[in-house]
Amino acid sequence: MTDSLTGVLSRDTFLSLLEKCVAQAREDGSRVGLVQVDIDHFRELNVQAGHSVGDELLCRVADQLASCLREGDVIGRTDGDEFALMLLDVLSKDHVALALARIDEVLSQRVPAAGPGIHFTVSAGASLFPDQAGDSSELLRCAQAALQDARARGVPGKVYDQALPALGTTEIHARDVDKAIRSSQFDLYFQPKVDLANGRLRGAEALLRWQHPKRGLVGPERVVAVAERSDVIHALTLWVLNVALRNCASWHQAGWPIHVFVNLSTVNLADHEFPMLVQRSLETWQLDPGVLQFEITETAAMDEREQVFRVLEDLTALGVSLSIDDFGTGFSSLAYLQKLPVREIKIDKSFVSQMLHRREDETIVRAIIQLAHSFGLQVTAEGIEDADTYARLQQLECDAAQGFHIARPMEAAAFLDYLEGRQDVPLAIPGRDPLIE
Repeated sequence: MTDSLTGVLSRDTFLSLLEKCVAQAREDGSRVGLVQVDIDHFRELNVQAGHSVGDELLCRVADQLASCLREGDVIGRTDGDEFALMLLDVLSKDHVALALARIDEVLSQRVPAAGPGIHFTVSAGASLFPDQAGDSSELLRCAQAALQDARARGVPGKVYDQALPALGTTEIHARDVDKAIRSSQFDLYFQPKVDLANGRLRGAEALLRWQHPKRGLVGPERVVAVAERSDVIHALTLWVLNVALRNCASWHQAGWPIHVFVNLSTVNLADHEFPMLVQRSLETWQLDPGVLQFEITETAAMDEREQVFRVLEDLTALGVSLSIDDFGTGFSSLAYLQKLPVREIKIDKSFVSQMLHRREDETIVRAIIQLAHSFGLQVTAEGIEDADTYARLQQLECDAAQGFHIARPMEAAAFLDYLEGRQDVPLAIPGRDPLIE
C-alpha cells in the first residue's frame, strides 16, 4: 500500500519489504543500506504556515527523495515528517555516505519553496546491513541513532558508526568476540580478484562473517571495532590469518597456487611480535610468504610511529606483500606511500562504482592509476558491478579487479567449486610474486 498523501510506500508496507530484502541479503551475501530522513521542526512549521503548506512540502520532499534512488531502491513514509530509503546491493559504507551527500544536495538546491518565506532543513541518518546491523529492526535503530546524532551535531547527515550506540540494541562486548572465536561462530568468505589484462585469477580476499546464535549476522565492522578496544583483536587476527592460510593451502593442493589477501587492523601494526606470528603460521601451513598479502587502511599507512613502520618492514622482509586498501578516502599522497614498503593500492569502491556517471570520479581513478604506475605500484579497483566499468578500467590500464560483476564473496567450499569451474591457468606461482609477472 502507498501513503495517501505523498504516494510513496506506507510505513507498514515499507517495513515489511525491508524485512524481506534483509532476509534475502542474508542469503545471497549482499548489503542493504537504509537512510532515514526527517524534516527539522516540521510540527512548528505546520502550525505557523498551515497544514496545507506542510502537506505540500511533504509531497515535494518525497518527490525529490525519490529522484535520488537508483532502479530497484525503495522509498517509504515511516512517520508524519519522516521518510526512509532502502538501498539494495550496496557495496560499502562509502556508498551510503554518497547517498546522504546526494540527498543533501537535492534537498538544499532543488526543492521549490512550499510557500512565501518557508525555509526548512532536514536531518538524515544511515546504516548498513550486515556491516552495522544484524536484522531489519536493528538496521532501523542504527539509522535513527545516526539521524539523531546528525541533528545534535548540526550536520545534514551521518552514517552510523560503532562509537554511536544504536537505540535499544544489545551491545556487543569483547568477551562476546572472544567466545565466538573459541566456539567457532566465525566464518571466512572469499571474494576473487582477477587480472584485468587477461582475466586470470590472482587470488581471493578473506572476509570475516559472524552468524551470532541470537543476533543473527553481525557485520565485520562491528566485530573489529569491539575487538580493537581490547586484546581480543590479536586473537581475532590470528584466527582469520590461520583460517585464510589453511584455505589457501587447500587451493594449492587443488592446483591453484594463488594469493590470499587478509585485512589487518591498525593495532596489529603496533605489535612487534606480529611478524614472528605470521612466519609461524606460514610454516604451519607450509606456504611460501609470497602467497600472502596484507591489506591495510590508508589511515593505518599514514601512522608515522616508528614501531608501525618497523612492523611493515619486518613483514616485507618475510616475503609478504602489502597493499593500501580504500585508497582515495584519506589524506595520504602517493609520494608518501612511495616511502612505505607497499606493492599495491586499492582504489576505494566509492570512486569506481560511479566512474561511468561522474566525470570527476573517473578523473580521480585515472590519476591514481597513472601516478601509482609511475611509482612502480600495482592498482586494484574494487566495487566493479558491471561489464562497462570493467571494460573502462581495462582501457585505463588498471591492473586488477574485484566486485560483484566478477563474483560475490562465497564460503570456502563454494570458492573451491568456483575454482574447479574456471578454465584459465592461475596467475600466481608459489615462491614468486604474481604482482610483478
